[in-house]
Amino acid sequence: MNGVDFLADTNVLIYALEGHPAVLGIAQCSVAVSVISEIELLGKIKNLNLIRLTL
Repeated sequence: MNGVDFLADTNVLIYALEGHPAVLGIAQCSVAVSVISEIELLGKIKNLNLIRLTL
């Protein structure tokens, strides 16, 4: 084994960043994140920043 408890899906990571109580338990796990999830999260952050700039 490589010490990773699970591979997190992008949605789970987004919920965790938003503080959703159903996924806060992952903070105590060893979580792997795929390159695809990293790219999707960066895209979400970029989109949120663009929305804030236009408001």
